[in-house]
Amino acid sequence: MYNAKYEYNVDKKTSKVTFYDNTTKLSSFGYNNSVITISAIDEMTVPATNWGTNKDIKEWFDCVYSMRGRLELVEGQMRDGYDYGIKVDDIGVTGVIEVNGETLGDWRWVALTNALTIVARIEQEINFAELRSFAQWMQHFQYCVQNYGG
Repeated sequence: MYNAKYEYNVDKKTSKVTFYDNTTKLSSFGYNNSVITISAIDEMTVPATNWGTNKDIKEWFDCVYSMRGRLELVEGQMRDGYDYGIKVDDIGVTGVIEVNGETLGDWRWVALTNALTIVARIEQEINFAELRSFAQWMQHFQYCVQNYGG
């Protein structure tokens, strides 16, 4: 069962969301003084009908943004090496998002199996503008999968 744990300390300007499959940690997103740290993950395949993590990341993004005054949030700008793409073809949907030459997300959904493969990534730091784009990318990818062939 997928679940999320949220931690906040507005006075210290920190926030974190951690995702679990039962007790196994899958990934985390941390905010610390306007720097977002996205944890490394191993490659995994999940049923594409379970999009809870996307919803939780968007809600965490919205919560952090709503506290932007107290957090003294500096959004930043998209850095060189930013690339964002989603491709729909007869096999399924493929999406890649890169920041500063490092892969933030590499997802592959296959229509025949309705399985989503999330390719491994390394831990990396991004700014809030890049997190906003990542959240939008996830939602666009999900939209393409949900409306595939329709």
